Amino acid sequence: MEVGKLKIDMPLYFAPLAGISTIGLRTLMRELGCGVTTTELVSCEAMIRTNPRTKRMIRLSDVERPAGVQIFGHDPVAMAETARMIEANGADFVDINLGCPVRKIVKQGAGAALLQDEDALGAILEAVRKAITIPLTIKIRTGFYSDKLTYEKVIALAYNCGVQAVAIHGRSREQGFEGEADWDVIRDAKAKSPLPIIGNGDLTHYQKAIDCWQQSGCDGIMIGRGALRNPWIFLEIRAALAGGNPELIERDSVAVVQRLAELLQLYEEPRFQLLQLKKAIAWFCTGMRDSSRFRAELFKLGDFAAVIDLGVAFFAKQRWQGGIQERERFLMAGHG
Repeated sequence: MEVGKLKIDMPLYFAPLAGISTIGLRTLMRELGCGVTTTELVSCEAMIRTNPRTKRMIRLSDVERPAGVQIFGHDPVAMAETARMIEANGADFVDINLGCPVRKIVKQGAGAALLQDEDALGAILEAVRKAITIPLTIKIRTGFYSDKLTYEKVIALAYNCGVQAVAIHGRSREQGFEGEADWDVIRDAKAKSPLPIIGNGDLTHYQKAIDCWQQSGCDGIMIGRGALRNPWIFLEIRAALAGGNPELIERDSVAVVQRLAELLQLYEEPRFQLLQLKKAIAWFCTGMRDSSRFRAELFKLGDFAAVIDLGVAFFAKQRWQGGIQERERFLMAGHG
């Protein structure tokens, strides 16, 4: 897959999710077979105010290349200036969030709100495209309202403004994360789009991911929550596409916990290491036996080493069963 001048050998994307797609977890996913990573959504207003925490959010590790930074906002000038800063920081591409359904972002006229405002969206896309030389991509939903889908118009506008790829989540803003992602809509978007399309939504098992990818004709696929429950899903997809047996992949949850702890210590300040490790371990255990009790105990801990020990002890007793066994509400946290 090519996005502008950027060549992507394996277009398996780890989705940008707020509070989730941090540098440590992205690097882990890259080591576990993901082909492309994108940061969690970054506020343009915070970036131009040089907010220290926001500046840390745009860091990229060498391991995760190719990697991009996702931004959101409503002001073309701020969006363009942020994009320039991101390019100067070494990102491989800039992605604009046009799908976040969260009310506080939509009320700003950002995220999914732009799906119903062509004039505002066009001004933002043109400003950002002129500001950078690296590829520009967008992530959208099918529309703002379920009975008024706008993905065709948005993709056409994006093409005319110089956007070079579109990721589409198969739900409207109105749906949030309820119901099922509509891969028929994604297939239609791909059939009509002059741009590369990356499909996203409910890819929780390697076979479903491959089926949706092939049946939709998409140029790539993007996985978020499916990788939080099963961090080996990218390796499974690679094995299946290569004619191997995904079931033979070694799945060592203990090693994953220990490696993530190492990455957090490498990339994060001590005050962020503890919370991010607890959150990731809690996602990994979704659907496992005694996971609710384990999570309650996990979040009481205030020591990094104690969290590692508890996680190792829990996962050492678990037998991997694959996929997501149930649609736990806990796993529906985060947005992007």
